Amino acid sequence: MVLLTSPKTAPKKVDPLVDLGDAEEDLLEGENDAEADMKALASGVLGGDTRSVRDCIKDPLLIGCLVFYTVQLFIVSYMGGAMVSILASKSDDQNLVNVYNNYLYPILSNGTTTLISPLVGYLIGKRGFTAVFTVCNITSQAFLMFTFLQGSIHLQILSLSLYGCQKAFLITSFFAFLAVEFPLRINGTLTAFCTAAAAAVGLGTIPLASASAKAGTYTVPIIVLAVLTLPLYGYPIMLNMAARRKASQARLAQPLL
Repeated sequence: MVLLTSPKTAPKKVDPLVDLGDAEEDLLEGENDAEADMKALASGVLGGDTRSVRDCIKDPLLIGCLVFYTVQLFIVSYMGGAMVSILASKSDDQNLVNVYNNYLYPILSNGTTTLISPLVGYLIGKRGFTAVFTVCNITSQAFLMFTFLQGSIHLQILSLSLYGCQKAFLITSFFAFLAVEFPLRINGTLTAFCTAAAAAVGLGTIPLASASAKAGTYTVPIIVLAVLTLPLYGYPIMLNMAARRKASQARLAQPLL
């Protein structure tokens, strides 16, 4: 009796330097998945936020943010041009005034904005937008107050530093809020809309600055701008209430064990 047996086949040796077909396929699949996730994130699918531009424009949080940003940007624009004349009025030494206007003003205001902006991003992550918008308004009021009250040009160094802080808090918090709270796929459209609206209102700084220069005083405009910042504290309160409402809804949506 003859037993028929299949010959043993030696296991196929795989050269890791040559046969990389499976590894390449896995790598390509992983890259495709990552690319799909990025596209989904950019289109707002991952977050499930399918709101349109019209829906977002009607959102009270966006309307409040736009009002806050417009008023603060108006202050930044007006005071940015007025500081040259204000500094000149603080000293009779023209050489000293030139040093402040040509060197210290741009260095302090822009340098402080650059240094503070990362800190603003950190505070957004740690404390949220409610705290950051509140600090932005406080910084704006402090800048106006110190500019108005300080008589010596040397003390205006503090005012210029506060001016840079205000710009850092305003710009960073505004654009971060739009990116976090609204769909990324329409972020560009919302940013363009809000920027255009704020810029249209900001055109009012031109006749106001001209009238102030002719009058030779900036006292009344500074006081008016300071008063306009008082109602802006309502926006952080609105954000806090919205956050509490969202947290309450999330707790109610959790299944009971």
